[in-house]
Amino acid sequence: MAKFVIFGGSGMIGQRAVREALGRGHEVAIVVRDPSKVAETHPNLTVATGDATDPGTVAKLAAGADTVISAIAPPRGVPGSDPAAALTAVAEGLI
Repeated sequence: MAKFVIFGGSGMIGQRAVREALGRGHEVAIVVRDPSKVAETHPNLTVATGDATDPGTVAKLAAGADTVISAIAPPRGVPGSDPAAALTAVAEGLI
């Protein structure tokens, strides 16, 4: 059994990655901003609140993981948001 950490695990793509990993018997920790949005339950699933743009948070939550996945989508339709800048901040935090 591998340990997966999935940032953005409550989104459309993240949910698919979570289900696939759980279906293969892996341990999955998802990192989300709002845990109340997570409907999935499974004995091998844990939910953590975190910010992928914060390197300290990423390091703490990804410690010991075999695989780290970013399924974070840029904000859409949010006035004043810059999707490219948001994805850049996530990439920098994860790296």
